[in-house]
Amino acid sequence: DNNKDVNKIRDFLRNTEFKSATGSDVTTTGDKSDWKVKLTFKGQRDQMYFFNDHAFIGKTTFQIPEGTTEKLLKIIRKG
Repeated sequence: DNNKDVNKIRDFLRNTEFKSATGSDVTTTGDKSDWKVKLTFKGQRDQMYFFNDHAFIGKTTFQIPEGTTEKLLKIIRKG
């Protein structure tokens, strides 16, 4: 809820390369049970699920650079 913390997360996500993935790009099943980070922002309907090498944002799957989820976890924990 802290604006400073939300800004850190937003800035990190803004600087992260999200590559739209097709079925052949990543071997995911669409299963959200093994996510490492789940983000939901007030006033937003879509949720963001981060795994080790990909993310679900709404109904879209993205490839993310290696280490992205770990970096995001560090930002959240420092909050």
